[in-house]
Amino acid sequence: MNKYSAFEECVDRETDVQPDRQRNAPRPPVKTLTAALVLLLCVAVAGCTQKFSIEGLWKSANGTMISLRDGRASASLFGFNGGPDGSYQLSDGKSGGTYQLYGSHITGGTVQYQVTVQDNTHIKLELQSKSTFAPKRLTLTRQ
Repeated sequence: MNKYSAFEECVDRETDVQPDRQRNAPRPPVKTLTAALVLLLCVAVAGCTQKFSIEGLWKSANGTMISLRDGRASASLFGFNGGPDGSYQLSDGKSGGTYQLYGSHITGGTVQYQVTVQDNTHIKLELQSKSTFAPKRLTLTRQ
């Protein structure tokens, strides 16, 4: 036996112990990890695919009807009782369910509303731009 044999034997014993400790360490079952991953993916995909659509016919608390379809907005959004439609564009959603609604009318009037989505059938609009005729606040219900 040479002077390194005892040292090598000691090192061999320590390196043999390490894999046993790792093998005996508790690990979550593969089924649990797979289920958690699938759940996480489902939540991520569901959150990304549900986008609010403002398209449709809306009625305000005072009975005014506002139509928002295919980028066209009824004149009542701009504060007119009848007349030609204007156009609108809805921004991407922000945290808290808010959007920006930008509208322009043939008369040259423009509006910008902050849209707060309460649910798919109830929204609130608050005027963000200066306008002489446009309603300052609207509470709308989908028809």
